[in-house]
Amino acid sequence: MNHEKKVQKLRDERGTLVAELERVRSMPATVEEALDRLEQAWARERGRFDPPLAAFTCPEPPRAAPDPLGLLVRPRPDMRPEVHLATVLAVVGGSSLLDLLEERIRAALEGVETIDAPSRAQRVVELEREIRRVEEEEERAIVAAAAAGVAVQRRADACPEIVLEWEGAA
Repeated sequence: MNHEKKVQKLRDERGTLVAELERVRSMPATVEEALDRLEQAWARERGRFDPPLAAFTCPEPPRAAPDPLGLLVRPRPDMRPEVHLATVLAVVGGSSLLDLLEERIRAALEGVETIDAPSRAQRVVELEREIRRVEEEEERAIVAAAAAGVAVQRRADACPEIVLEWEGAA
């Protein structure tokens, strides 16, 4: 195989691997992970609304009447409006809103290829390792072509570390 064809074959292989890497990185989480994230967010938002219940349950009436509605209507000064809305929905909406969100997550991911976080991480590492191997092989082929008097242009996005590593070895 001539030098240009070998380099092109390696570039095609790299392109396939990069496309697969992007596909894996953009795959949605599994239903289980999505629901777990929803539960965590739900608990976090409910935790933001902490009315002074002791004001209602203390043995003696408080001197100033508590304002539970004000706690819902007026957010804390440091709270962004969308966070306040999410907090109110988490508290007031109760489990029916959570059930609706779970149903929508399940419907959105039905029939969709998903990947769990550990598998995604492992596959990303494998693909990055394989891309690195192909790029090193490509650089070896370019150096071999140059040694044979054939000029082959490097990709504009060639890894400088690999190029310098092979230039030093040549």
